Amino acid sequence: MPVSVATLLETFQQHFRKRDYTSALDALATALCRPESERGPDHLQILDYRIAVYLAQENKDSALKDAKAMIRTDRTDGRGYLRCGQIEKLNGNFITAKTWYEQGLKRVASDSRKYASLQKQLQKIEKEIALQVSREKAADPMTTLPIEVAEIILSFLSYKSLHLLLRVSKSWNRFIRTVRPLSDTLDYQDTSKQVTTTALRATLKRLKSPTHVMAYNLSAPAAQFLYYRLQYTENFKSLGTLHLRMMPNFNLPFERYPLRNINLSHPSHITLSLVSRILKGCPELMSAEFSSIRSNSQTSPAAWSFTCPKLESLSLAGVVNQGLHVPSSFVVSLVSLKRLTLSKVRLDPDQERHQGQIDLRLLESLQTLQLIGPNVASKLILPPSIQTLSLVTRALFPEPVTSADICTSLKNLHYLNISDSTWPPFLQKDHMSANRASLRDLSLYLHPYGDRKFAELWLAGCFQNVQRLSLSCQAVEDIDSGMFIEGFPELRTLKLHSAMITGVFVVDLLKAKTCKIREITLSACDKVSSDIVEWAAHRGVSVSITKATELGSTRLREQ
Repeated sequence: MPVSVATLLETFQQHFRKRDYTSALDALATALCRPESERGPDHLQILDYRIAVYLAQENKDSALKDAKAMIRTDRTDGRGYLRCGQIEKLNGNFITAKTWYEQGLKRVASDSRKYASLQKQLQKIEKEIALQVSREKAADPMTTLPIEVAEIILSFLSYKSLHLLLRVSKSWNRFIRTVRPLSDTLDYQDTSKQVTTTALRATLKRLKSPTHVMAYNLSAPAAQFLYYRLQYTENFKSLGTLHLRMMPNFNLPFERYPLRNINLSHPSHITLSLVSRILKGCPELMSAEFSSIRSNSQTSPAAWSFTCPKLESLSLAGVVNQGLHVPSSFVVSLVSLKRLTLSKVRLDPDQERHQGQIDLRLLESLQTLQLIGPNVASKLILPPSIQTLSLVTRALFPEPVTSADICTSLKNLHYLNISDSTWPPFLQKDHMSANRASLRDLSLYLHPYGDRKFAELWLAGCFQNVQRLSLSCQAVEDIDSGMFIEGFPELRTLKLHSAMITGVFVVDLLKAKTCKIREITLSACDKVSSDIVEWAAHRGVSVSITKATELGSTRLREQ
């Protein structure tokens, strides 16, 4: 009785596992002679097995012959095309292999599993062809590209990336070191390790006439070496940007540099007298930032009797428990100022004008004002040009003392941030009503139990066009949802912290006919159930909830 095809295939598999390829081929040849295997799936399967044996024997010609026979047997079966592509790929004929895969995609049904395999193999072979072409035609871009084109390409790379390219080859090193910013910039802003003197020497040796020096995270010897070079060498005549951290001393000839941007920080060496000397001696300054300022002595107002006509950005940051006083008359004299940041620095009011008010209306270009830490913010008179106002003052403001005739309407205010304080007296209803069309972002961190002035402005419709609101206030409850709907009709993004609300508040907001909210973030609002997240998602609103325990802080409770 003749052996069945299934038995012969089992015999083949046993011989194949033992690597007895001759016996395996004999079993397949016998199976091919059976009448039931002349056509159909069994015939294709036997040919596919025989190709596997031929490939194991590295007999690629016989394997390719059987693969083509598979295609002739059934042109809609993808196995023949996959085998032809595989064999041509082993022969190094990537273009021919790609052709087989493309032919298979034309004839195999798109819902077939082999169709997906053909697509995957086609994508792989296309990538290998592209890689092969790039390797064959590889050339040094620094020797083939025009210099102008190479400079344009390098201009998109960061300073750190350009540093890495210096190690590619000597030709790259010779060219890249002549390209800005490597040719005129010392930049150690993003270093994770301390910069050594050796590295600093190598960088300075490359620079002929530095225009930018940004030295952060220097080791003590490296800082001493850079200080010596800045103090005693003539290489820095073109220095326009100077950022220094933790230098051994700041007794540098700043007046000798044509500085336009300066940033200094040191916990003990930055004094008000140094700040005054730099601002007075560098008339070309456009941006100045000083951190960790200490008041070594009381600076007289006469020491500030100068102006910086081109200064557009000024940031002064003191240290905790240090009484730093800067005359407001000096700040007002900076007529070109667009950005002012004061952190733990007090502006001394002009007692001769407006009963001690700090009148900033002369700063007609001022767009951004940030006051951080204890300040005399209650006495401010803001210019109408303000666009961004941030108050992190930790203060309980008294009732307003500003007379109505010297109040200004903040028509251009786009962003308002008030943190850890009551409502400032210089932001009253008369000031805010005029800017309701421009105010878009509102961030408030008010004292517990809310703030009467904020509620008054809220009800007066001063926030009609606010689109992004971040509010931290324990006084917000479910009953306030109606006030949110009426007071913020254009709201798109809402962030609430420590609010005494439940899921009812969110439901009321999203069910309102005028609701435009698309994102809600709740932190330390522990009464809100997580079930509201899925419910809001069905309405196209993203809701995220973070419990107080996840924030790592203890929630304040009402007494």
